[in-house]
Amino acid sequence: MAWIIPEETLTFEQFTSRPYEDMNEIRCYNNFKNFFFNSGSMHNERKRAQPFFKKFKEENPDLEERLTQLVTDFDHLPLLKFDFDKELSKIDPILYEAYLIFREYGVDNRTLFS
Repeated sequence: MAWIIPEETLTFEQFTSRPYEDMNEIRCYNNFKNFFFNSGSMHNERKRAQPFFKKFKEENPDLEERLTQLVTDFDHLPLLKFDFDKELSKIDPILYEAYLIFREYGVDNRTLFS
């Protein structure tokens, strides 16, 4: 069953929850972290080229730099979902802070999580 993306701004609990019974599933925010994954891939570069991301980067340079470093460092972790999820949960509050800023810009959840 696919997770239905709500229209309203998520609470921290919703943002960090897992939509499936399996505790190893990816968190609800799915690909949101990819805005901060500086891999050089076309997909990630497209996300980072969005006008709202450029605005975020300009207005929040320290937060953007910190998140980009933290998320990009995950590339060196083992590919086991459990390990990834455990490490990612350490930065949930910082990711959520960025999420709230994007929502203040009027960016919808579907855009942020796709």
